[in-house]
Amino acid sequence: MEDPLQFKPILTVYPISEDSAFSEYFKSTKAGVRFVPEPYGSSEQSIKADSGDFAKWLRNQRPELPIFFPEFASKVVLHGADVWLPLMYLAGDTSMQVFLNMVASYLYDKAKGSLKTDQTRVHMSVIYQDYNQGVTKKFEFSGSQETLAKAIKRFDLDNFFDDRA
Repeated sequence: MEDPLQFKPILTVYPISEDSAFSEYFKSTKAGVRFVPEPYGSSEQSIKADSGDFAKWLRNQRPELPIFFPEFASKVVLHGADVWLPLMYLAGDTSMQVFLNMVASYLYDKAKGSLKTDQTRVHMSVIYQDYNQGVTKKFEFSGSQETLAKAIKRFDLDNFFDDRA
């Protein structure tokens, strides 16, 4: 019998209507990743708990990659073994496949010090430009490190995110 409290992974990719903030960012730069504050509770400018650690890790691992981090944002602290990454915008020089591999490497490094019994889940959202279809898309993932690794392995730019497939 299936446990009703068992966490089920979520992986969605879908075209979004014009996002003016992303369009402005995409026109202003051709390189890097922008960490985007989101509304949470009474704060309009909140950034998720693991944002700072992930930005620091990215700067250390890929110093050539520009990272844009908000100057003023409340930090949403969510306790537990989950990893909460912020909404991120990808510029034109960073493909989703490369970016997902960077996230997987970060999670691997972060998990080195965790207990084997910890069931870490990652939660993330990325807005990017799909050049093949010429549309802006949003990638949302919530699941285990293993589920993300499986998704990356079957990631095929021509078919995986094709809504028609």
